[in-house]
Amino acid sequence: MILIIEDSKTTSNAIKSMVQKEMPSFKVTVVETEKDARDFIDLNYKNIFIVFADLNLPDTVEVGDIIDFIRKYRLRTIVLTSSESLILRDKITNKLNVIDYVIKDNLSNIQYVTQLAKWIDKNLNNSIEAIIVGDVRLNRKVSEAILIILGFKTYEATNGKEALNIILKNQQIGLVITELEVSGFNGVELTSILRKNVSRPLIIVGLTASRNQLEAIKFLKYGANDYIQRPFSKEEFINRVRKDMLVLEQTIELEERIKTISEQKAEIEKLANTDSLTQLYNRYKFNLLFEENIYKSTTHFSPFTIILFDIDRFKSINDNFGHDVGDYVLVELPKIVKTKLREEDIFARWGGEEFVILLPNSGIARGVGIAEKIRRAIEIYEFKFVKRITASFGVSKFNRGDTAEKLLKRADSLLYKAKQNGRNRIEY
Repeated sequence: MILIIEDSKTTSNAIKSMVQKEMPSFKVTVVETEKDARDFIDLNYKNIFIVFADLNLPDTVEVGDIIDFIRKYRLRTIVLTSSESLILRDKITNKLNVIDYVIKDNLSNIQYVTQLAKWIDKNLNNSIEAIIVGDVRLNRKVSEAILIILGFKTYEATNGKEALNIILKNQQIGLVITELEVSGFNGVELTSILRKNVSRPLIIVGLTASRNQLEAIKFLKYGANDYIQRPFSKEEFINRVRKDMLVLEQTIELEERIKTISEQKAEIEKLANTDSLTQLYNRYKFNLLFEENIYKSTTHFSPFTIILFDIDRFKSINDNFGHDVGDYVLVELPKIVKTKLREEDIFARWGGEEFVILLPNSGIARGVGIAEKIRRAIEIYEFKFVKRITASFGVSKFNRGDTAEKLLKRADSLLYKAKQNGRNRIEY
């Protein structure tokens, strides 16, 4: 739930409209007086995600009292006001629960704080983790308190070595806040080590009280995303962290997009190179690999043999049992054949019921031996519906001077001869 405490209907309607657009899953409630706000919070504080609170309401007695009341329930608060008093601003923004303080008459400010609330909600849902590294406990606790209201789960480390171990063990850590002056190894050294040893996207923000600009440059040179000098305001810290984390989100989104594109490209390549029914290489892919092996054999004297074979009387299978059964046989047969091949052997569907195998680094003897193993395995295999089938084979070795067309034509002639000589046999 999101609570808006605002007596101006124009302002409350503008905020409510923006919130409902950006965060549609949240119920939005508007109250117009401090008393109604207190009563509502007393009853509903457990369900309130964030409060947009005006400082001056019709029944306000002391400016800022409502913020102190909200603070008792540790509710995140964004202050809306018409006052530009710097004294009031300093007084209010130092309250732990106040995330931001904006002039409500500016529409851009309202858009900004709505986006800020949306970002915090996203942090909470993504379980983003952060680590604060520093020797001084008070400084760590100040940073931790701010990060928690921004939706981060936090870790603390008192030195660089401890921080490194925690970061390496916890893959959800996406933000490192490190002091420059820290024991073990300092913030710059930690930054350098993290950049060399952590491959995932990681935002690193350096903190220091040093006025030496060279320290800032050193942090950035060694891989920090940002650098904040003490003393800093809470508003500065929040806005720097948010800006840097948006960079992290964009980096992660870009990496995911690249991964998706790579997967899509691989799928497209697979579709372009693969027979859709049997999932073997198609004729196009086989021809590419065929030409590669001809070049390799010609230049490096590396022999290879091809086996061209097809299923005997396949038309009768389709005629007697239907094309579904015919397709089943075409899908099942490669499973049998693959058990007789090496990983480097190239197996493709040549067309229809015809298949081709290229055996790298193989002479005619091995080619005939593999063909016989395949022929026998097909002959004894019991297929569903059709029971037994056979196949005929033509085996031919690459000779120097052969073109792809000449070698395939020779293998095809041998396959035709096997058919003429009674089928279920090998010619070479």
